[in-house]
Amino acid sequence: MFKFRPHHLICNLCFQGNGYNARFTKRLAAINKTLLTNPHTKYIQIVNGTDDICIRCPKNKAGKCEHETSTALIDDSYYTILRLSIGEIVSLNDVIIKTKRFLSMNSFRDICGQCPWKHLCEPALSKINSCMDF
Repeated sequence: MFKFRPHHLICNLCFQGNGYNARFTKRLAAINKTLLTNPHTKYIQIVNGTDDICIRCPKNKAGKCEHETSTALIDDSYYTILRLSIGEIVSLNDVIIKTKRFLSMNSFRDICGQCPWKHLCEPALSKINSCMDF
C-alpha cells in the first residue's frame, strides 16, 4: 500500500523519469512501476500531508514539506476536483477514471501552474483524457 497526497496522483500519472534528484526519481519510478503493473489493485491510500513519494524529496524537512502551505492548497484542490477523501483507498485505474471524468486541462493549469514539471504533465494528461483505458 502506498500513501499518496492528492497532487501526487497527478504526478504519478504524468511521471516520465524526471525528478528533483536521483533518489527521488528512483523512488517515484519504483512506485510508478508497481502501480502500472497492477492498475486495478487498490494500492493507493489518500493521505493529508507528506506521503510515500515525499520520503525521498529534497524539500522534505523532518517529515514536512518546506512548502507545506502552498502544497496543501494544491492538495485541497485535488481533493475537491477528484472527489477524494482522506483514508480512501484507490487503484491506479480509479485515479485514471476520476482524472478523465473530473479534471479539465484548465483546472490542471490553474492548480499546478507554478509547478516546474507542469510542461511534462500537459501532454501526459491530454493522452489520458483522449485514449487511456485500463
